[in-house]
Amino acid sequence: MTEETENLVLELLRRIRDEQKELREDVGDLKLRMSNLEQAVGNVQIGIGQLQMSMGSFSRRADRVEARNDSVETRIERLEDKSNTLIGRIQQVEERLNKIDA
Repeated sequence: MTEETENLVLELLRRIRDEQKELREDVGDLKLRMSNLEQAVGNVQIGIGQLQMSMGSFSRRADRVEARNDSVETRIERLEDKSNTLIGRIQQVEERLNKIDA
């Protein structure tokens, strides 16, 4: 081989080596970015789990409030029934008193 050919081959090998170095750096950067993405996805999954737990807690609270509401409604209905009964009795007493006064 001539000296010119050897220089050309050496130049090509240097370029290949430089490009390999750049590729290695790029792959290293991609690995780092992928690692960061995996960590971010993990954090999102943790956040979703925490939200699901909070929603479960709110659901249980809503169930308790609904049960209390039902209990209050039942009590109100009973009081209305008793009130209507008392009103009926009061009317009967008033009618009797009116008859007595008449």
